[in-house]
Amino acid sequence: MTRPPGERFPFEQWNDTLRSSATRFAGDNPGVTVLVYSAYETFTRVLDDPASCGFRPEDVQKAAGSIWVDHVHPTSKMHDEIAKDMLSFLTGVSRSAIS
Repeated sequence: MTRPPGERFPFEQWNDTLRSSATRFAGDNPGVTVLVYSAYETFTRVLDDPASCGFRPEDVQKAAGSIWVDHVHPTSKMHDEIAKDMLSFLTGVSRSAIS
């Protein structure tokens, strides 16, 4: 799973390292399936248009709001949004792609 957007959350280097490590691991282990889900995309969608996802716009950068528990941890409601996106991601993976 990638991390939230780098300009809003300092983990862009993590995302790049994760993708390259996953690619290398998949190449070194042809019998395994490697998938990388992008929380970056989920957070970007929510932070760009919070109201469309049922969040308060004023909570985009606010701790103890509807999106963030504190300066780094998402709320249960945000975890629900991540879970919905992750389910969609996994549902969209073709069986032939993971065979």
